[in-house]
Amino acid sequence: LDQLQKKGIPYVTASEINIYDTQEARDLEKLLLAVQYPTDLKAVTWLMQTALLQDKDCRTLCNQTGQDSVIVQIQETLSALNSIFEQKGFTEMFRIFMDRFEIHKRYPGLPQGQQKYSNLIQLRDILSAEEKEKMAAKAAKAAEKAARKAAQAN
Repeated sequence: LDQLQKKGIPYVTASEINIYDTQEARDLEKLLLAVQYPTDLKAVTWLMQTALLQDKDCRTLCNQTGQDSVIVQIQETLSALNSIFEQKGFTEMFRIFMDRFEIHKRYPGLPQGQQKYSNLIQLRDILSAEEKEKMAAKAAKAAEKAARKAAQAN
């Protein structure tokens, strides 16, 4: 591992920590809460304090454009993400969030950034798989219902 680090090659090591016990899981929970309730100032400010939005105390971000306008901008983004979540699901919403806030560019520069990024991707994959399972179950239930209706009609 030292050789990889000396050559500047990013790497992630296996961990015994449960993925759900990581800071990234807590940050993702705050993101989902803020997306669900974009007008809730507490949810938005909690999200702003995560590594996902890169500004632990919000001072830099708030001082650049004024606190109210930053919060309004983030709330507008979260409202748009909420609509995407409702229409297209978690996976698409999270992809757009990751692009909008340049997570793939910023996380490698954080302390243990490769591990943190890997944790986010793993959590995304887990939630995406659960979303697909729920959609498949819903589709199967709808098909079953349609088949029963067709059988009753005959």
